[in-house]
Amino acid sequence: MPCFHVVRLTKFNLQAFDNTALNVVCNQEYAQAVPHVHYHIVPAPHSHSNKTAVKSQEDPPESESSHQSMLKTELLLRSELDDEEGERLAKLIQAKL
Repeated sequence: MPCFHVVRLTKFNLQAFDNTALNVVCNQEYAQAVPHVHYHIVPAPHSHSNKTAVKSQEDPPESESSHQSMLKTELLLRSELDDEEGERLAKLIQAKL
């Protein structure tokens, strides 16, 4: 039944963040002392974020796929989440449960 719970939590994240762009990642055994399965549900940054991706030497060359380019751009739009913002977002999700 774990997939059912991932789907439910994903739905609540969509509602709480008002963002339909999510990355759902399943991690099993990779870099784990005790093998287990867990999921990360990560809202993608809004494309209208205040941050602007600046072209740099680290940007992917034109030969990279558009998918890789999109992932790179998404990474550049992310910012660190401080404790206060984390608590606020957790409360938004809990309110949807």
